[in-house]
Amino acid sequence: MRRLPHALLVLAACTLGCNKGSDDTDELVLEVTATDGTWAVDVAADGYETMPIVAVIPNVDDDDQDGAADWTQGLPDGDNDTSPFIVHMPGHAVKLTLSQSAGTVRLWKDGSVVLNPDVTELTLSKGKHDVELQVEADDYLAEATLTVKDQATGQEMTVLLKGAPLILNHHLQPSELVTAMNVNSQWGDNQDMVAGYEEALGDLFVSVKQNAYDGDVWVQDEIEFATLTAGDARMDFVIDSIRNGQGRSGDGLDDLAEDEFEGPDFALGEWGNGTANSQDSFGNLEISPPVTVDGVEYPFGRIYWGSNGGRMAPTAGLTNFLESQKVQAPFEVDSTWLCVGHVDEYSTFVPDSTAPKGFRFLWSDTTLGWDVLESMDESDAISRYSSGHGYSTVGELVNDNHLRNYNEDVQDILDGQLEEFKVELGLTDEDITLVPGLFEEVSWCGNTGVAIVPGMANLIVADDKNGDTTLFVPDPWVRRSNTSADDDPMAQDFASRMPDELNVVFLDDWDVYHLGMGEVHCGSNVIRTPAENAWWTDARHLLE
Repeated sequence: MRRLPHALLVLAACTLGCNKGSDDTDELVLEVTATDGTWAVDVAADGYETMPIVAVIPNVDDDDQDGAADWTQGLPDGDNDTSPFIVHMPGHAVKLTLSQSAGTVRLWKDGSVVLNPDVTELTLSKGKHDVELQVEADDYLAEATLTVKDQATGQEMTVLLKGAPLILNHHLQPSELVTAMNVNSQWGDNQDMVAGYEEALGDLFVSVKQNAYDGDVWVQDEIEFATLTAGDARMDFVIDSIRNGQGRSGDGLDDLAEDEFEGPDFALGEWGNGTANSQDSFGNLEISPPVTVDGVEYPFGRIYWGSNGGRMAPTAGLTNFLESQKVQAPFEVDSTWLCVGHVDEYSTFVPDSTAPKGFRFLWSDTTLGWDVLESMDESDAISRYSSGHGYSTVGELVNDNHLRNYNEDVQDILDGQLEEFKVELGLTDEDITLVPGLFEEVSWCGNTGVAIVPGMANLIVADDKNGDTTLFVPDPWVRRSNTSADDDPMAQDFASRMPDELNVVFLDDWDVYHLGMGEVHCGSNVIRTPAENAWWTDARHLLE
């Protein structure tokens, strides 16, 4: 568990109108101090409206790296995943009573467990001194109440000991590290894409070696980063998909999470089982920035995934777990009109300090795609499209009636789904930025769709080596192959729609990702700094 600048969780007992530890005993006042403020509670008078929370990070990592979660071993050497809890004794004996309601919470004193579900009471001898305890939880949203009673006066206060929910990261959180596969094979390479990342990010980019993972290049699809926080403490987390090799020989990226991330202060979890389908890939699992919907605030955003409610759906083991975490209130949309069927193929979020909510929701729009093509000379060469899609000029695209009719149908789907997102995320037209996109029908995939123009909404948001927020966007290549994105009408139309505060870098993902029915976001992943919100106060209304 990484710790930010330290601030103890403190339970203090003293008498009303006196200094802590005084022998005057009129009325007991208990005080809980945390990073998000101080509650001073006069128990003898009105009590308190909201029970104070002592936030605890579930002890699910492996600080001593022996292959077992720390919770199962007591407190192994190097374990730092407990929350300190100090009782300032009022000069009287104090009795602690623990009542468990979810998961398991236990308290340690001087290296031994003193309170757990089997030992529920502890009496601290009278005296004017501090007693330090450590609070530990075994699971996400584990919960117990701790009642502290002054044995001399009979007055008491109860606090809630609460394990943190697992919170998935959204694109507006600051980035700390970007990773992608480094591919250089006979069947294709992404050296230009990797070089673009390295130039912009420097040491903030790390590549993954392809030969270790059976040619599985879809780094986004295999893992999803999240965080656990409590007060000033942080634990990073990686959710491992059940997709593994996704039908390839070998296990693909199955071991990526263990090889590159799991360890002290970086835990790993996998939910679900059985044979994966494409909806189990994490390009199909996205998170909005903070939103307010029908008067309900979601300070950590909302999770969403693509499904058709039937066979094509993420594993219930994972979706049930994410729903159980409550604070990001998941919802689903139907993405199965696409061959791959991932929500990141046509939607994303980018920061914008001038926007009403601090972000813009990017949404693919085929009408804009046709507008760009129709503004070009029909004789303009688009050489990249010759081998991948069978078109060599703009005119061949524009005059393909089947392609145009198919995109009219796609636009009807996009328009309907955009209305769903408006409802689920409380968005207005002002929050939405349409970006050009075009799709083609794939007969061998049940007449579903794939992006014919690289889907520019399938992008990565990251902070570059200068600290500037940058969009890493698939290069649309609506131009000759020997020119730059500065000469590309589709790329420049996209860039003109982005907030002025953002840098836009176009990455060449054509061979490895675009022709593989994915784009930049599908092949990359980002570790982010946890959101600044305190879930134990800002999201408490979602937990109760």
